[in-house]
Amino acid sequence: MMDVGALIEQVVCADGKVQSVQIQDWQHAKPYETPAVGDYYLLATPVEVAAAVLSDDVKKSVGSLQRLDDLAADVAWM
Repeated sequence: MMDVGALIEQVVCADGKVQSVQIQDWQHAKPYETPAVGDYYLLATPVEVAAAVLSDDVKKSVGSLQRLDDLAADVAWM
């Protein structure tokens, strides 16, 4: 069972779909051995965090994410 408050290390995607999420136990600063797998995934983070945890391959393969790094670099006005 995963603890509340775990940190995202990587969103694992294949064929344009999320397959799993590798997370870290923030209290012990070590990754869980088994990735989190689900039917649906929701990434509710600030845009600059999303840009950091999504791989370049994911950003390139999903049309709406292709300019995510540009947006993340320009959030000071928010």
